[in-house]
Order: sequence, then C-alpha cells, then structure tokens
Amino acid sequence: MNVAAKKGELDVRIETGKYKGDFSKITNGINDTMNVTVGVLRDVGDNLDRISNGDFSAQVTADMVGGYEVLKRATNDLSTNLMRYSQQRDEQAWIQKGVTELSSQLSKIEQFQPLMQAAVSFISRYVSAAKGAIFVYVPFHQILSLVWSFGFVVRSALSEKFKLGEGVVGQVALERQPILLRHLSRDQGVIMTATVAEAPLNTYTFPLVYIEVLVGVVELASTSLFVDKHQSFLTQAIDTLSASVL
Repeated sequence: MNVAAKKGELDVRIETGKYKGDFSKITNGINDTMNVTVGVLRDVGDNLDRISNGDFSAQVTADMVGGYEVLKRATNDLSTNLMRYSQQRDEQAWIQKGVTELSSQLSKIEQFQPLMQAAVSFISRYVSAAKGAIFVYVPFHQILSLVWSFGFVVRSALSEKFKLGEGVVGQVALERQPILLRHLSRDQGVIMTATVAEAPLNTYTFPLVYIEVLVGVVELASTSLFVDKHQSFLTQAIDTLSASVL
C-alpha cells in the first residue's frame, strides 16, 4: 500500500484477511486512516476542480476536525473570496458599461428637453426604476424645477418645484448628499402600470453637482431595492448628468 500511495493510487488498501490478532487490528486501523484521508482529499479536490472551472459557489460541506478542518476552511475561504472578487469585477463592468453608454447617448443630443428626457429614461431603465424625475436648480430664484420625468404622474400632492431644504429634493440640494428612503406608504406615492398600482419599495434622491456647483437633483423610485451597485453607478454618472444640464 505504501508503494501504491506514492503512485497516487489512493484506492489500494491492505488485505486485512491475511492478518490475525493485533496485526489485523493494525491493518484495519491503517485502512480506516487511509479512508478518512482519501475522503478529505477527494472532497477538497472535487471542490477545487469546480473552482478551477469557474464555479465559485463550491463549498466543502462534510464534517471535518483538526487539520482536516483547517484544509476545509482554507478551501472554502478560497471559493468565497473568488466569488466576492468575481461579483465585484462584474459589478464594476456593469457600472462602467452604464456610464459609457449614458455618455455616448447624451453626447448625440443637443436640445435641452430631449437631452433631459434621454438622461432620465436611461438611468431609470438601467437601475430598474419605475419612476424618475430630474429637477434643475435655478440660482436666481433658489428653487429646483421639474424639467422632465419618467413614469411620473403629476398630482396636486406632488410638487414640481422645491426650495432649498424643502422636502427630500430640497434637502438633497441643500446638503448635496443623496438620500435613500425605504418602505414608503401608498399615501406617499404609487408606481402605476396598466394593471397594478403599488407603493415604491424605495426612492433614491441624489444631487447633480459639477465642479462644486449645484445644477440639479434626480429622484428615482422603484419596487425593487436600490442596491450598492445601483448607487455606485449613479454616483459615477453624476458628472455626465451634471455636465449635460449645464
């Protein structure tokens, strides 16, 4: 068996029937040790094989102790870290793709209203928002005025103009910091289609600032969560959006 093990022939075992008494116990013990060791190596090897083929969800699940547990943990940590890196890489690619496409689309439009329409429509669709609105800041009057919207229905309860510090839009403009609101009620607004009318799960309102100058505010509403990658995309898109407003 020693020779077989050196050759990587891990299925070879001592024929315990050839031995009696204490020798039989010893050979059984050696075989048991090999079974455990080989089982661990195969579990780890199978998972490393899956990882090498791009399946970073692979995890060793068998119960292990001692040094085997250290090997199991190291293998699982490897797949977890590779999964995290892969997700971060994919998210960065998605963000960069969005910023590039947004810039490309806006660079082809010269008139202000179509430009605002294209900007709000693109970012709303890209982050799966069902509603979007862009407000331009008018310094002389110190107000933010709605210039274009996406899926937005004007109602008496919803203002098209905000002073600095007034409402979420005005507060975002005043502080120049985004505000994420979740769990809104139907009284605060609904997202309407031809078949449903539901309150948004969250809204994300962020300022448009270009070279330290406030130029406007964008507010988006969605029935799905604005996760970190959505917020990162919007943050990186601010310069492109802000420059288009000026």
